[in-house]
Amino acid sequence: MCHLLLDIDFIIENISNSLNSSDVVYIKKEYDNIYICINHISILRVILNLGDLKFNSLVDMFAVRYEHESEIYYQLKNSDINRSIFLVSKIINGTSIQSVTLLYDNACWYEREIFEKQNITFKNNSNLSNIFVNV
Repeated sequence: MCHLLLDIDFIIENISNSLNSSDVVYIKKEYDNIYICINHISILRVILNLGDLKFNSLVDMFAVRYEHESEIYYQLKNSDINRSIFLVSKIINGTSIQSVTLLYDNACWYEREIFEKQNITFKNNSNLSNIFVNV
């Protein structure tokens, strides 16, 4: 059974079965990575569901800003099978997104960095102050 857990298609099938279809825009595999594009208002629910599959460590979080929208990436890891997945949430510039600091203490740093560099605000993060630039 252990070798099945490492199969990327098996992981995608389990992820698809555990998430609400209204939360997911698409799931794709690219090279050896799994990308799940989600509705930004569902971020906490999706992360909690993925925690049931042991994707419960936030390894990285970053944002890419385009002219009219931004993409926020959350890299979650399952240490038991040494596999990461990427959640991608698209938002229109100027829109706030829910903070994940309730689930991950280390998200505070990532969210502050994204706030400072990309000007994306996070609801319910009480510490969105500048880290690098003192204004």
